[in-house]
Amino acid sequence: MNESVLMTKKLYLNDPYLQNCSAEIVEQTQVHSKPGIILDQTVFFPASGGQPHDTGWVNGVEVIDVLEVQNQQIVHLLEKPLIGSQVVCGISWEMRRRPTAASLGRWLSCGKT
Repeated sequence: MNESVLMTKKLYLNDPYLQNCSAEIVEQTQVHSKPGIILDQTVFFPASGGQPHDTGWVNGVEVIDVLEVQNQQIVHLLEKPLIGSQVVCGISWEMRRRPTAASLGRWLSCGKT
């Protein structure tokens, strides 16, 4: 991967309820023989701290994994390659909501209010 690419803007940090966005592909790559893309911004949360990665689609293509690499770029692994540079992304809200609600429940049950 290109180390000179700027880090991906993580839209979910400012708005955890944001479910879709438009973005620009800044790099195409392959990870474990799967096509991957790095976007200038994303709503997709990578797996971290025991919470699973978001699922969803980019231009109608299924996102099968979301990774954060060392240089703070988010790599979206796709079911098939994309053509073009402008994309629309959308997450599966139901899949994000479940772990978030469970995490909140565990946090509250520990008396962290």
